Amino acid sequence: MVYDLYISGSGYRKIANYLTDQGIPTPSMVQREREIEEGRISKKKVAAIWSDSMVKELLDNDFYIGTFRLRKRARNTVHGKDKRVPKEEQCIFEDHHPAIIDKATFSLVQELKEKRNRTNYRGSRGEWMGSEIPNPFGSCLFCKDCGSRLTPIKRQTSSRERKYYICTTYNTKGRRYCEKAHLIEENDLMEDVVNYIKLCREALCEVISTYDMRDFEAEKKTLAEKRQDIQEEIQNRKNQLKVLLTQKIKDLSIASETEDLIHETYDSMQKDLLAQIHGLEIQEKELNETAIETPDVKDKLRNALDVVDKIIAGGTLDRRDIELLIERIDVGKEGMPEITLKYGLSDLINYSPADEMNRRENTVIALVMKLIIEEERGYTSAKYLSEHITTLGFKKTKQSILPYINLMKELGILEDTDDPLKPYNIVKSEEEITVLMHQYLPDLPSQMTSEQLSDDYLHCNDGDRWHATDGF
Repeated sequence: MVYDLYISGSGYRKIANYLTDQGIPTPSMVQREREIEEGRISKKKVAAIWSDSMVKELLDNDFYIGTFRLRKRARNTVHGKDKRVPKEEQCIFEDHHPAIIDKATFSLVQELKEKRNRTNYRGSRGEWMGSEIPNPFGSCLFCKDCGSRLTPIKRQTSSRERKYYICTTYNTKGRRYCEKAHLIEENDLMEDVVNYIKLCREALCEVISTYDMRDFEAEKKTLAEKRQDIQEEIQNRKNQLKVLLTQKIKDLSIASETEDLIHETYDSMQKDLLAQIHGLEIQEKELNETAIETPDVKDKLRNALDVVDKIIAGGTLDRRDIELLIERIDVGKEGMPEITLKYGLSDLINYSPADEMNRRENTVIALVMKLIIEEERGYTSAKYLSEHITTLGFKKTKQSILPYINLMKELGILEDTDDPLKPYNIVKSEEEITVLMHQYLPDLPSQMTSEQLSDDYLHCNDGDRWHATDGF
């Protein structure tokens, strides 16, 4: 639950408060219960509420994915104090016990923690479990010009609830610091991302099949570099053994009366170093015997492919999908997103939301012309056009169809009449209108009907995008 909450956008503090509110015992409370059951009494203080550090430790602990660590703390001298040993210097045994968190989820959480630290993320403002997180793109959405995050805003209008994102700098400091709002509606952004991911589907399969030839972030080091790093670590541990022996002899000469204790202490430290050397030698041997491949990254790609298929089937993304697939989204002045996917996928796909919008806009224009050609009465109306376009899958009301009718009048296809029952006369021939249609869709077959046109060119429902320049 803690891992799911963190991936869904909640921070340490919100998760800690939630666990406390739900009456879930803290780690020290559970430990005290075990001690009482075993007949032991500890003087350690028991925490009554969850803290940020408790949540962080849960998310940091790879014990939950089956990893067992020894030598977490050590002392440099016999009479010194125990100090925490860096993770990379500990004795690590992977797949030591059954995991309760899968490695892909654990790895995703570590990526999120690093990204949130880097971008000063402060968590979702949404409700808790069972409710919708209002800003699914909150951790990856940025202003293209000033680089600040986009702030999620939810407002209730007379007709609908609007959810959109706006540049934080513009929203808090005004246009002197960032000249445009960089506003983008959440529905429009979701539509753009889904369209982009549909195009990436085949590329993602190709990436998995040709993975060994790809230079991903996790594979920047060559085999030779990795081998050299391991050899340096082995030599470093051997040097520590020499220093340890020298210090042991020195301590024995100074405090010979505690010879047994000194032998016991140094023997334990020597065993730790020898175990580390043995582990590093095994890593070197495995590196020499295997191809250049990181299983964790490949597992992520398979997981990403599953996510892509789910997104295509459902037409939407949740917070986990976004965190798994999307590196960042930069929104331009006119509210157009530039999407960067993980795993190098963005380098394989050429996609422009602006070009996609223009293509769909041209499709609507051509469709209006095609409906006019198919009109046998010699005239048309806004009601007729809006009803037919809506039936074909485009969300167009009588009000929203009027700009297209005005364009038809400018092109000389329609002209106003004084008869409200026959508001627009058709004044151009089918051949003349067809020529104009090809200016908007050059590859449009001449014999295509309006229904075929909508089926072939409309791959997703049309939406009326609110541009950043409107109302700001």
